Amino acid sequence: RSMTFMLDDPAGGQFMMQALGVDHSQSDHFANRAGGTALMLVGGQRMLVSEKLVISLQQAFDLTAAEARLAAFLIEGTGVEGYARARGVTHNAGKYLLKGLYAKTGLSNQTELIALLREVPLGWGKPLT
Repeated sequence: RSMTFMLDDPAGGQFMMQALGVDHSQSDHFANRAGGTALMLVGGQRMLVSEKLVISLQQAFDLTAAEARLAAFLIEGTGVEGYARARGVTHNAGKYLLKGLYAKTGLSNQTELIALLREVPLGWGKPLT
């Protein structure tokens, strides 16, 4: 059994964490075991994007959660490669999500896309057509 959750970073980002319940028969292998079921916390890498930004992007452009996370990574300058590394997915999976972003924003240029996405935190929302 496990649970994944986010911890806020004072710098504004987040850390992805996972809590794992370890069967008592296996927990003998861990130091400082107090007996019974052990709980192991595993810290992931620092997420450069906040969940608040992801939700804002998701709502502004009717994006899936994955598309919104990629959009947030693009805003932060880490690109598709950084997104793929941080999320543990292939570069091609990131490119697939990027195509979805293009389709939902009506753009086909990554520079224009990033410029548009950066407007969302400012509260400008979707541009006029």
